[in-house]
Amino acid sequence: MLLNCAQPVNNELCVRVYCLNQMESNRTKPAAKKISKFMLPYLFGILIVAQVAASGGNNSNYAVHHPIITDHTLEAKIAAFEKTGVNKKINIDYDVEEVIEYATSLIGTPHVMGGYSPAGLDCSGLVKLVHEKSKVELPRSSHDQARYGTILSSGEELKRGDLVFFHSTYKKSHLVTHSGIYLGDNKFIHTSASRGVIISTLFDDNYYEKHYLFATRLER
Repeated sequence: MLLNCAQPVNNELCVRVYCLNQMESNRTKPAAKKISKFMLPYLFGILIVAQVAASGGNNSNYAVHHPIITDHTLEAKIAAFEKTGVNKKINIDYDVEEVIEYATSLIGTPHVMGGYSPAGLDCSGLVKLVHEKSKVELPRSSHDQARYGTILSSGEELKRGDLVFFHSTYKKSHLVTHSGIYLGDNKFIHTSASRGVIISTLFDDNYYEKHYLFATRLER
């Protein structure tokens, strides 16, 4: 038997396999062998696609929202940062997917402090480089990059291409010390000091969740 569909038929895959099982059981043995010979690979393919879709799609609609800042000291620092100039506009409309495609092609690039090429990158270098390819002009440092785009409000949903910023990832007087690009499904791409360009979890990871500051959405 190809698949046990004795349970209630409640999805398209099971209906298709159930019907084929019925066809097979109603034919003679020679005919059944012929169907099996040509249909089994097809059914096997359907099962694999369904399994991949089920395993890969569990988080495909995972919505992540900008958290509410409960640390009053950090909240005051963000307010002070905003007073020095934020929500700056970019120079051109651009394709977010093009930026993400280029960024993901750089996965594995080693971390180099001050690096700004596919041979070596730091966090702000990655953000600037991949946007520059799409003619988007951004500053070189994470601290200044955070001044571009609309800062998301608490509870607002993050979208692919949003820039994400972090604080206190190393000792520095600036508020913003790390940056990356949000990919969706609670993932972001960035340059890690120890692992180079990688994809990490945003809010299920104690480290990045602890150091998360805010996200911005670039707009012309």
